[in-house]
Amino acid sequence: PHLKEYVLCKEMGQCCGGRVEVFFEIIPRQKQIHLFGGGHVGRAVAQVFSQMSFHLTLIDPRPDWATPEGLPSELHTLLMDPLRYVQSQPWNENDAVCIFTHSHDLDFLLVQYFLKQPLGYLGLIGSQHKADIFLARLKSSSEPDLAEVWEDKMHCPIGIPLDSKNPKIIAVSIAAEVLKEWGLKDSLVSRVESQESTDQVQV
Repeated sequence: PHLKEYVLCKEMGQCCGGRVEVFFEIIPRQKQIHLFGGGHVGRAVAQVFSQMSFHLTLIDPRPDWATPEGLPSELHTLLMDPLRYVQSQPWNENDAVCIFTHSHDLDFLLVQYFLKQPLGYLGLIGSQHKADIFLARLKSSSEPDLAEVWEDKMHCPIGIPLDSKNPKIIAVSIAAEVLKEWGLKDSLVSRVESQESTDQVQV
């Protein structure tokens, strides 16, 4: 909470003079996790994160997989083209993105888009071989600078190293990495917006 005093002067558009005290509290935006792909791993990851205080959204263009059946009620499930979804969102450091779709081509298009966004976390499921292929594609693309961004911000293979193919264990490894790299840290966006709001509040 903040208590701030303002002088009612000409610069504030006030001609009567005097002072006023304003008491206000900044409520930061909730951190959001966006899960691209409703397969076995995506659904397992949703189950893990549903026990935490994040806003969860799962996006999949396949009707059989974009279904809330068997998923936690806290999860917002969307049946839609992921490329349409990404264009509809205001991305910032309050957002974490985990990509595990059914298509490598779709994965790559999402990666290209998200490497240009100021996310708090970006992860892609796949082997080191897949990571090497994607990095080579970026270097030979029309936006080769994204290869440097990949090296700086991409988590692929996603998750902390665990020797298992079990979706539930993979989900735990992903959740652990997301929490370590982003989820347990204060949001830079929230801190900046809180300071700006404190400085800009006017009567």
